[in-house]
Amino acid sequence: MESSGWYTKVFYGDEKDEKNEKKDDKEEMEKEEGAANLSQEELKPKEDENSDTVSKENDESIGFCKWLLFALLRILIIFSIAGLSFLIPNIHILLTLAGSILGTIVNIYLPVIFYNRAYNFSEKN
Repeated sequence: MESSGWYTKVFYGDEKDEKNEKKDDKEEMEKEEGAANLSQEELKPKEDENSDTVSKENDESIGFCKWLLFALLRILIIFSIAGLSFLIPNIHILLTLAGSILGTIVNIYLPVIFYNRAYNFSEKN
């Protein structure tokens, strides 16, 4: 299995990391503000830790649509790589196609762009 977890932000929203970053930012600000922060804590209402309401922070379940999107993305990656390998079976064909595309850009498009930039009949020129 893949252990890098690059897809967690895409599929799961990566709420945990954002919350941790916000907490770290708050802690850094608290250290910088020092005594001024103590007076602000007194003004904040105390939250009841024993409340029975379920908040969004505690809800970590993943819906059917997210699982379906996750599976479809994985399958799409596999099929796109397989399709590309069928279209371009060896490196020689790939280099030939890339060279022809780059040669067209360098020999046809770039001179036209430079010419139009140099001789754009404006008041400045």
